[in-house]
Parts: sequence; structure tokens; C-alpha cells
Amino acid sequence: MIPKVCHVTTAHPALDTRIFFREAVSLAKAGYPVFLVGNHPHRESMEGVEIVPLPCSRDRFRRMAFAPWSALGIAMRTGSRIFHLHDPELLPVGLLLRTLGKKVIWDSHEDYPGLIRTKDWLPRSLRPFVASLLGALERMAAHAFSCNIAPTDPLARRLPRGISLYNYPTMNMRRMLASFSLPYEKRDIDMIHIGRLRKSRIDFILSMLESLHSMGRPIRFAMVGLDHSQLEAVRRAAGDWSDLLLSERKQFPVVAEMLGRSKIALNYHPLEPHLAYAVPVKIFEYLNAGCVVLCSHFPFLESLLGTDSPVEWADPEPEVFAQRAITLLKDPERMKTASIRSEDFAGSFTWEHEEPKLLEAYAKLK
Repeated sequence: MIPKVCHVTTAHPALDTRIFFREAVSLAKAGYPVFLVGNHPHRESMEGVEIVPLPCSRDRFRRMAFAPWSALGIAMRTGSRIFHLHDPELLPVGLLLRTLGKKVIWDSHEDYPGLIRTKDWLPRSLRPFVASLLGALERMAAHAFSCNIAPTDPLARRLPRGISLYNYPTMNMRRMLASFSLPYEKRDIDMIHIGRLRKSRIDFILSMLESLHSMGRPIRFAMVGLDHSQLEAVRRAAGDWSDLLLSERKQFPVVAEMLGRSKIALNYHPLEPHLAYAVPVKIFEYLNAGCVVLCSHFPFLESLLGTDSPVEWADPEPEVFAQRAITLLKDPERMKTASIRSEDFAGSFTWEHEEPKLLEAYAKLK
């Protein structure tokens, strides 16, 4: 008999691309009865997955303290035998589930102990202690769990019984991005960034745009995925810049349409320790949309993509990024060729290459 599966998240929306569109949908297609407990407006069934809403507080500390136990009660009522957990605050819940004889999968979306050291909401003096405590809890729990998943090979090797599932786009996402991809000469957005940003990264982008203005080459730049306070801060800092397209988080089809109109897609991040083995999902979305990707150096990502990658790597200085953008935009023939090559190159990196590893891991838990 195929066991029921329950994915649980307290920090991500239920329709998170990794949790829902990759893992939960893949399991449902393979015949598993799949439930997903997470932040969602109402209960509904989508693509074979039963989404069970979890009321979550907007207050971070209340969510971390109380939501895991609310989620546990809801998840237990699904009658599932396998529980797939996605957030660090769920580690104690996972240990309790193991004592109840349940199969538990820990899905570490990133290097959480390292990430804690960068969180502005946590006092700087407490970050090393909290990071060490979380690291110890994760290691202890991982030994007790049935299987552990991470988004890259190096991160998976840190965990016992660890497997890697890279966050590559699904073929459906790839087809959607390609459907919105315009020929280079019809693209009307010079550069775009998709996703949330910390203040330091927003400041970097604003400095880059200031450099472009000072060089006499302002560009049409889009930022999608900022929260309301960030939007207001960027508007104030931009002053009379007229070529900024700013918006909060959008549904994926809207994002795909904007990417299909964009010439250069930006991925800047200082190489902090927790990003040593990061593989940003947006890189592959950018490539599939036919954007020319301008990215700060990520040694692991560079080695993963290989020496013939179409990604343009740049040293993490605003003036360097600005100059590289000018050089690229001044050469439309090179950009047209690179845009086509980006889409072709991205075809080697799809979720369908990763899915068999997920199904194999689950098969061992039956």
C-alpha cells in the first residue's frame, strides 16, 4: 500500500516552487496521496496535492514558537506515514514524529546555520550562539531522521543519508518562460532583478544605477519582488530617475512575461559563508527566458555550469557591474547570440533530471 505523505512548512507559502511545484507534484504524479500543510488562504486540491491551510502569525517569533506545533496537529490529522519538513523550527517536531514511529524527511533548503549569521532581525551578539545551537540541533535531528535532502551535493554531504535535489526549473516552467521570451531586438527592459533583497544588496544596485547615470548611460531597470517598505525606500533613493520599474512579488506568469522582455538579468550577492555552495534558482529562470545573466562570482556555481557557460561573471563592485552592463548593451549582435545560447544552455538543467532521486528516496521508506 502506498503511504500517505505530508509536506509541512511554517515559513514558506504552500505554493513555494520547490515544495509544491517540484516535490509535492512529482510525488502526486507518482501515485502518492500527498498533503501539504502551509500558509494558504483556503483548503483546496491542486495537481493531485491536497493543500491544508496553516494560519501563521506575521510576527516572526510567534510563528517560530507556536506555528510548528499547530502544524503538527494539522499534519497528524492527515493520517500520513511520511512527513517531509521544510523549516528549521520544525526540527523538534520531526524528532517527536520519529518517537511516534513516523518516517521523517528533513529538507534543508540552504545552509541555515550559516544563514542565521546574516539575519538583521537577530542581535549581532547572539548570531554566533544561535547559529551554533541550530547547527547542533540539525546534526542531531538528521541522524534520527529517515532521509535528509539538500539543494546541492556539498550541502547534502554534510548530512547523514543525505541526497541532493537541485532547484532546477520544471519543464512546465521552462516552457512558460520560453513562451514569453521575445527576440532580443524586441526586448524593452535593459536589466532586471527578480526576488527579495536585503538592504545591502539594494544599496549595491542603487550604487550601480548611480554609476550608470554618472557615465551618461542610464538604463531601464526593473526590480520585482520587493516588499512595500523596500519599494518606498528605493523610490526615495532614486529621486528623479524615470526608468525604474518597481513592483512587489508577482505570480510566476507575470514574472515570466517581464523576463521575456529583459535583455540583462542581474544576480548580485556578496559571497558570504552560507552561500559558498549556493545555486540560485533565478539563474536558471533567467537563462530559460533568454536573458543574458550578469552575476557576481560564485565559485561552486561557476564549476557547476562549466567553462562554456553563457553567464557573464563580474567582480562584486557597483562600478564593475555598471561598466559590464554598458559593454554588453553596446553590442546588440553579441547580445542576440548570447540570448539564444542562454535558452539552449538551460535545457541541460531541469527538475526532471532530479526527480528520480526524490522518488528513489521515497521508495526506500515504504
